[in-house]
Order: sequence, then C-alpha cells, then structure tokens
Amino acid sequence: MERKVFSLKYRPKTFDEICVQEVVVRTLKNAILNNKIHNAYLFSGPRGTGKTTTARIFAKALNCEKGMTINPCNQCEICKEIDNSNSLDVIEIDGASNRGIDEIRELREKARFNPIKGRFKVYIIDEVHMLTTEAFNALLKILEEPPPYVKFIFATTNPSKVPKTIISRCQRFDFRKATCEEIVSRLKEIAKKEDLILEEDAYYQIAKRADGAIRDAEVILEQVSVFASLPIKSEDVEKLLGVVPERIIFEYFSELKKGDIKEVLKFLVRIEQEGRDPFEFYKSILQSFRTILLVKNGLPKKALGITEEEYQEFNEIGNLFSDQEIYEMMNILINYERLLKYTSFPEIALESLSLSLLKYFRLKKEMGIISLGKIYSVSPKIAGILEDTIIKEVDNIVNIYYQPIKGKLIILQEHEEEIREVLKKILNKEIKIKFIQREMKEEKKISEIFDKTFEGFEELK
Repeated sequence: MERKVFSLKYRPKTFDEICVQEVVVRTLKNAILNNKIHNAYLFSGPRGTGKTTTARIFAKALNCEKGMTINPCNQCEICKEIDNSNSLDVIEIDGASNRGIDEIRELREKARFNPIKGRFKVYIIDEVHMLTTEAFNALLKILEEPPPYVKFIFATTNPSKVPKTIISRCQRFDFRKATCEEIVSRLKEIAKKEDLILEEDAYYQIAKRADGAIRDAEVILEQVSVFASLPIKSEDVEKLLGVVPERIIFEYFSELKKGDIKEVLKFLVRIEQEGRDPFEFYKSILQSFRTILLVKNGLPKKALGITEEEYQEFNEIGNLFSDQEIYEMMNILINYERLLKYTSFPEIALESLSLSLLKYFRLKKEMGIISLGKIYSVSPKIAGILEDTIIKEVDNIVNIYYQPIKGKLIILQEHEEEIREVLKKILNKEIKIKFIQREMKEEKKISEIFDKTFEGFEELK
C-alpha cells in the first residue's frame, strides 16, 4: 500500500473532522440542510487553514450518490473521485498557473455542459487572486448568472487582491488561524495514531513554528519523527528547525537588564559562534516583545502557548516598562527587519539593534526602578496593591509614585508595613518608604529622554 504523508493521510474527509473553522462548517451545513446553496463562495485565510479541504468536502456533500447531505459517505464512486482529485464534475484549478483570459474563456465554455455523474459541476479555483484583470472580467457574467447546476468556490490567501466586483457576487468565509492549544491537540491525536511519543514542550515548539497553520504543523511533526528517536524532545525540534529556544531569549534579556555593553556584545558573539541565524534570532526577539505586551495586558499563558515559568519571566520584563515604551522598542525592531534581511553583515545589524534596546533597559536600571515582577515573586498580594505605581530606590529610600486615584493613597498607607517588609527582602537592606503622587514629569516617555536610534558607544558609557 502506498504510504501517505501525514498532511494527506489525516486530511479531513467530513465536515465534523474539520478543525477550528466552526463558523464556516456550521453555515455550510445549514445551507445544505435548508437547500440554500449560493452561486459562488469565497474562502479566504492564511495558508494551511483548510480552505481547499473544506471546498472538497462541500463538493462531496452536494454530489454524494446518497443525496445532498451534511455527511457525505466517502464510499460512493463520486466521493472517492473527489477525494482523489479526478472527478469530472469537480474541477480544481490553480489560479497561479491558469490565470489568463483564455483559461477562463475555456472554463465558461465547459460550464455550459451538464455534470456527468453528480448533481452539480463545482469549480474550485485556488489562489484566485492570481488571476489577471481580464480573466476576472471574463468570469463576471457567468459568476453572476451561472447555470443552475454550476457552483464556484474560490480560495485565496490574499482577498485584498480580489476585485470587489467578484467579492460582491460571492458569499465570503474567513478562515482563522488555529491557536497553539488547538494545534497541540491535533498533533497529539496524530501522534497517538502513529505511536509517536513527544515531550509536552516539543508539541508547543512545533505549534509555535506552524504559526496557526495545522497543515504546517503536521508536516513538521512528520519531519521531526524521522529526524529524532523517541521520545522526541523540544531540543530535537529546535535543532531541526533552527528555532531559538526561550532560554536563549531570556539570557539575552538578562544581559540587557544588566546594562553592560561589553556583556551584551559578548553574548551576541557567542550565539554567532554557535551558528545561530541572526534573522531567526531577531524574529524570536520581536515575538518575545509581542508576548511581553500580551502578558502585561493580562492574556493567559494557555492562549500564548507558554509555560508558567516563561509567563513569569515575560511578566517581570513587562513590569519594567509602560505599554508605550514596549511599543517604541517593537517599532525599533520592526524598522530593523529589512536591514537584517538584506544586509551582507546581519551580525553588525543585530549588534546595533541590541544597543538601541539597551538604552531602554539601561535607563530603567539607572532610575533604580523595582519591577512588579520581582514583588510578585515575593508577595502576589502586595504586587496587586502596588499595581499602576512606579517604584524607585535611591539611597535606601524607596519612592512609590502612585496615580492620583481616589483612595489609592489610603490603601497604600494601610499596607505600608507589609510593603516595606517585601521591599526589604528584595533589596536585602533596611529602607524607608515615601508615597508620592505621580506628576506629568514622571510620565515622560523614554523616547523624550533618549533618541530612538543608537548614536554611538560614548553615549552609553
């Protein structure tokens, strides 16, 4: 028997097997049950989210020998032909390689003939946005008033390039990316059927790299099952895919927090000597800043696909900065993308980027700010009380700057002794506490103190 790759072997064959796209599945089922089939459908969404698979299942549901049904039998000749892509009534067209007006004219001529075996002649055009303007214009008339036995299903990863005149004649369905948890659940199902054993972290490494595409995750799972021996570990996935592990990113942040230029540069030289791709490292830093922002704003770790330890690490970094400052650092990172991609010396670009970020971390260190993350690790209760405050230590005096909210000072004063004990543990010395209402000058953005771009080593010395 011919061996099938995972992405084909476990490709959904019924509506109930489709993962993630509940809204799409429910609407298509109801359309079949109520006999309200539209002339044309537009399936849009990222790669690997099931657009073409759903189109095939819909075509089977319309043409199954057992009648129009939301549960095609997959046993009759028509269902099997559609599954094998050799049905004469379900025509799959690659829009990228059949994009001209002549191909569409040929389609229009053939669409005039009745289906050979099924009830409907279904045209599935993949990557429809690749058609030329002339081809789209040729498609318009038959799309608006097709023969009653002709249905069109268009799939695209870039709906913005599909003319509005086409979209207006279609029912549009937007396919969403799968979450990390949904991908992990799918991978575990396949691993169980294939007798594969993976560590929990390995599943999440694959899910993160798949970026919401279940098909990509299935391909990676098969690849790593060939590469590594059981049980498959997260380190195996990292080696195979060139992934930068979180521990390396946290080590990088640790060097930034120290505020020492030499140590940061030493770290970058070390990861270069380890053979890590500078652009992959850059992408991991940018992704980490996004995670920091999401953690800072209360998204749960399950939604982000990270462990409790990673969540606390990101939370501690996030508590050092305001949302605005994190946005600024993310903008710096984004502005470096093209440079890192196309420069002949990506290592130098990564060093320049790191020194730009170092300004933010270094300023925070010089300001003597104590992060809520550190306080949370000692006392979650006190961290909650000190939320929305800025805590600075200067010469054994801890200034706690609070927002001018009614009752805030009273709450702080009521817990002053507990706050002092927690800060004493963190700083490992006797301290005094002052509560100060925050003024506008305390809200000054770092960008107003330092320029966004790095201008030289001297400025940081």
